[in-house]
Amino acid sequence: MLSLCSFPNSKFQDFVQANNRVIVEPRVMRKVLPTIYGDSEILSKEELLFTRLESITNNTTVDPKPDLYNRACLDSLDKQV
Repeated sequence: MLSLCSFPNSKFQDFVQANNRVIVEPRVMRKVLPTIYGDSEILSKEELLFTRLESITNNTTVDPKPDLYNRACLDSLDKQV
């Protein structure tokens, strides 16, 4: 969650300026979102095709490919997950 101590007004102004300068989505992903994420240690990837998911549509759709996703370390997940 963003708070004033972790996201001061100066960072918000940087975010606004970066957001106003972009026109295409990939640039938003590279230039605007990192302002919010900061130096967090969240593992993330961009444009990665998810190929090992069980289909919920009887294979009538393509594999998902999110623009950006964050993930947990496998060893931190409950084994039932």
